[in-house]
Amino acid sequence: MATITQYWWIIFITCFTVMLLATLWMTNLAKHFFVEKDGKRSFNIFDLEFPATEMQLDKLMYYSTPDARKQLRKHLLVDFIFMPAAYIAIALLCYKAAIKMEFVGKYTFLALAVLQILPWLFDILENGYLLNKLSSAKKPGSKDSSASFKTFQFLVKAKFAIALTASVCAVFGLFYFWIMGAFQKESLIYLAVLVIEIAVFLWLNGRKDKEVALA
Repeated sequence: MATITQYWWIIFITCFTVMLLATLWMTNLAKHFFVEKDGKRSFNIFDLEFPATEMQLDKLMYYSTPDARKQLRKHLLVDFIFMPAAYIAIALLCYKAAIKMEFVGKYTFLALAVLQILPWLFDILENGYLLNKLSSAKKPGSKDSSASFKTFQFLVKAKFAIALTASVCAVFGLFYFWIMGAFQKESLIYLAVLVIEIAVFLWLNGRKDKEVALA
């Protein structure tokens, strides 16, 4: 714990950087997601994570272009790089909030930090399900849902619920302490690095969108 506290900023920035790089990689791969049924149209990863029915998910898998299936497989594999970076970063935010608090707040945020193992596990299982669907993509039948699809839906919703709750609570908790002036001046340089990284990420992402629009 003492090591984490001492090198918190370095560990967090490392995780955050890997997370942004993996996100850029996956965003680039997602630009190749197209289906050919009833005219060529694009789809995104959220269409796969939140389909209305299993049949809808099967249709996306089956009617995807060969290149889309290839890029989707890469996307899901790159996600395994994104996962540890993202969930460890969230856990670190919760840990940072915990050491600044007392009593109930301290143990609540420590619990949220430890709980990030669950969305990480759920994300792994989710990707395994999608990779299996992709490998065995077949023409959609009439069956709307199965037990495995319902489990998949639960895993996706639980993953986002736990990770987003922890992220939002930790960020607002730390923001409160910053407003109150409860921070070390040495932290400002690390915060500046984060701001620069986010600005570069947004610029690169925006440039890629323009390139696609002009193509």
